[in-house]
Amino acid sequence: MAHVLMIESWVGASGNLLPPRLKSLGHTYIFVSNEVQVYNNSLC
Repeated sequence: MAHVLMIESWVGASGNLLPPRLKSLGHTYIFVSNEVQVYNNSLC
């Protein structure tokens, strides 16, 4: 499976919807953001 690097450019649907989808497909990812607290652990 793939390992994806996600770099946040705005708070939007892709920041909240894509990580669970990647996990469900068996992929791993690294998410980079200046304001991680915005996501309230929804990416873990």
